[in-house]
Amino acid sequence: MSESDEPEVREDAPPEDVVVQPDGGGDVEFHPFEEFDDEYNPRPIQAVQGEDGLPTVPDQTSASDIPVLSKETMVCMADYSKFVIRDRWGAVIAEFEPMDVDRAPNGAWRVLTKVAIEKARRATMPRLPAQDDVWFEVEPLRPECKYYVRQLLHPGSIDGAKKGIMLRACAARRDTSGAMMQLRDSGMLACAVRSPRATSAEIKLDEFDAEKIRQGENREHLSMFESVTSPGGIFGAASVQKEET
Repeated sequence: MSESDEPEVREDAPPEDVVVQPDGGGDVEFHPFEEFDDEYNPRPIQAVQGEDGLPTVPDQTSASDIPVLSKETMVCMADYSKFVIRDRWGAVIAEFEPMDVDRAPNGAWRVLTKVAIEKARRATMPRLPAQDDVWFEVEPLRPECKYYVRQLLHPGSIDGAKKGIMLRACAARRDTSGAMMQLRDSGMLACAVRSPRATSAEIKLDEFDAEKIRQGENREHLSMFESVTSPGGIFGAASVQKEET
């Protein structure tokens, strides 16, 4: 094929070459972002509280600081790994696997009374409370807090929310307008308001207080009115060394 037979290559094209002629005649108005109209699905902008206390857009380039949902990060939740019978002091006198437990129509958890008696006997536990029913009521290893509120909402048009949107809140804490404290995308490691109490988690509260007390005992007060170059001043060598250690 000769050079004259090769198609002409141009870096650009005149306007008349790119006008679309529909069947009905006339030019079609061109919108550069029209192809994205169907893909655009506006959603509320996610915001978090910044260091200054004001809402800000989270840094999408860093790892998320939202804790994973688990019974360790959300003490409000129940622990269904085991079901137990307790005495009046809260001590466990019998344990049951989830497969041995049934849920009654009223929401209570139960096992067959003969199974409960046999379990306590094999574990050489104290005598179980008297029961006149086929079923014996048990409870999760850690029951759900009575202030823990869950609401499953319709997902709407939110991507990835096929089963719905779960709202989590604490009914024990409210703001001045009466709104419940939101727990969604957050953690609750320990809570003294929880009912029934979770004493194993409350240890974290005691440990935190003990650490703050220790820090308070070691706190030093520096004078603002002495010379900035004096050892006792807030900008003195002593304070600078303290910051570096």
